[in-house]
Amino acid sequence: IFIEYKLLSLLSNLISYLFSIKTDNGFTKNKNTKPIKKIATEIGKKISNIEYPRFLIDTNSLLSKNYLIKPTPGVIIKSKPYKKIINKIIVGPGIHFYQQSNGQIIIGEQGSISITDAKSLKNRLERFSSRSIEMNYLNKIRSMGGEFFEDIFDLEIDEVSIGWRPIPIDGKPIIGRLDHNPNIYLATMHSGISLGPLVGSLVARELVQGIKIPVLENFRPSRFN
Repeated sequence: IFIEYKLLSLLSNLISYLFSIKTDNGFTKNKNTKPIKKIATEIGKKISNIEYPRFLIDTNSLLSKNYLIKPTPGVIIKSKPYKKIINKIIVGPGIHFYQQSNGQIIIGEQGSISITDAKSLKNRLERFSSRSIEMNYLNKIRSMGGEFFEDIFDLEIDEVSIGWRPIPIDGKPIIGRLDHNPNIYLATMHSGISLGPLVGSLVARELVQGIKIPVLENFRPSRFN
């Protein structure tokens, strides 16, 4: 945990140096994003009072190479804190959800955004243009989730937003240093919510210990060379 904490601190400082939009606590972030205020580990510990900015980064443009297909939007619903009833990630037809340590339930949809609405989000907006559109998707997702999770109708909704899925061209995670510039380490995939905990731990070991982990070899960026 300590190693990963130090790694995240270093990454946050680097990002702060590269971007020029200042926040009250000295970090930098994209105007359209929110800071991550705490991190929960698999054994329940938290790192709080530290804000790690979340960015909308165009990986292909940044690295001048096509690693990802065009990102697709997905609806994300966040509830207000609710009694503890979920201890795993639950995936059902067209929907998935999990519960955070503070009781909030995060619900994500899988491909329910219409083509028309998706076109209106071409600038990677994080909110729908009207409350009526937002409520339409909220009700649709509640209906889907209610098929196997009855508590979804009892949830008080705190936020409805739009997330953008970073999807590699071949569908597999991309993890590792770039051959032409080993100072750049790329870690991008879908789905991050299910792969993130394991990948974060492995990436931290590679970066901090300077090693190569065999299980990651089939996912290196070099396969696109």
